[in-house]
Amino acid sequence: MTQSINLTINGRQVTAKSGETLYEAAKHVGISIPSLCVSDHLAAYGSCRLCVCEVEGRPGVHASCTTPVQADMIVRTESPTLQRHRHNLVELSLSERPRG
Repeated sequence: MTQSINLTINGRQVTAKSGETLYEAAKHVGISIPSLCVSDHLAAYGSCRLCVCEVEGRPGVHASCTTPVQADMIVRTESPTLQRHRHNLVELSLSERPRG
């Protein structure tokens, strides 16, 4: 039997299944988190880092596609810090493109 886990994402109470990631829990309730590498056909490994989120009580940012839900987590998927992080990642990715 799958255990239900209650957490908060962007101020919204969410019930997720044990074993789900933050990305999956958010997606199931219509909360969109940007990503490039998430696919239903591949195992998540957090390579693009665009799906990062902040988890209250934990330092730094965390890839939502690889972070499992835990009871009573408080998660933010949007903040100035996350926007800067995503902006910098996209900028870095574009700087690596071939020039022609």
